Amino acid sequence: MDKDTTALIVIDLQEAMRADRDKGFPWPNPNAPETAGRLLAAFRAAGVPVIHGQSTAAAPGQRFPPDNPTAPATPAGAPAAAEPSTVRA
Repeated sequence: MDKDTTALIVIDLQEAMRADRDKGFPWPNPNAPETAGRLLAAFRAAGVPVIHGQSTAAAPGQRFPPDNPTAPATPAGAPAAAEPSTVRA
């Protein structure tokens, strides 16, 4: 893998996914957070850049207001200190 031209992009791996799963919402891959965590660990160990993207929306009625406890990244998918993370509304 060429570290200069390859990156792992993690988008919307948020607590809401686990909350939905715990409520019985069907998932094609119920182990997505854990699988992503293993993938993140492998990319980090290889020194390949990891970039995170997260959805938030402050408008009334939106699912991911910044203060919603399900808006943050899952523990398995959380950015490491040096990894860039963008928030999109």
